[in-house]
Amino acid sequence: MPPIKFSQDELLSIIFAYDMLDSLSDIPFPVNPKRVKDKLVKYLPDVNKVQLNDLKQRLLFVSLDKRVFPNHLKTILSFVIQKVDIKIEYERIQKIDHFTVRPIGIYTYNNFWYVVGFVFKTNEYRIFRIDRVNNITPTHVKHSSPIMNLTEWINHNRSHAKKLSIKISVTKVGYNQLTNYWILSGDKQFINDHWEITFNCYRSHLQFIVRVLLSLGSEVVVLSPPSVIRSIQNEINKMGNIY
Repeated sequence: MPPIKFSQDELLSIIFAYDMLDSLSDIPFPVNPKRVKDKLVKYLPDVNKVQLNDLKQRLLFVSLDKRVFPNHLKTILSFVIQKVDIKIEYERIQKIDHFTVRPIGIYTYNNFWYVVGFVFKTNEYRIFRIDRVNNITPTHVKHSSPIMNLTEWINHNRSHAKKLSIKISVTKVGYNQLTNYWILSGDKQFINDHWEITFNCYRSHLQFIVRVLLSLGSEVVVLSPPSVIRSIQNEINKMGNIY
């Protein structure tokens, strides 16, 4: 490779990007982010090393450590790149399932790694959490079905997936606790010392939204739709029976 010149800010941003990579439970490449970062730091002028050490005392990236290690992450990525169909043994809550899929891409969310695959038996795309994949076997069978790549699948989901519009009223205290993307990206109005937020989410994500709203306790009220209000009430009743 020819020599590449970086500005001080560019180099510092690259070094801290490797810090963020190092905070993940695993990455799908056979490299150690810390070793790469150390190589970059080694060639910094002494004055920049001092600045970097000073900055690291004031800037910190924190991610939730779930102690989950996706053992097959690198293997699955290689099959994605090679467009190889695979058989997987997948661990669910109460049983083990088997699928034959064409993996089309992987992504990380909230420190979990996921693979999106086309399931030939049901002719649909499904998401699998990689740390729940126990065994993988390549099939060496070529299918002629037209299959989307990961970017095409994401764009298709955004334009075709069924969404639900939810309206909530949340206190200022509750609003400051919100971190959910769907809720925070909604339309907001500040009325009577409360934030009224109308947001859309995929119906398939509703169970997660309900858990987020329940975690806010009395700081939030669901105004609509009735189906979400009933879901909240059902969960509260279940909790009441437990306690």
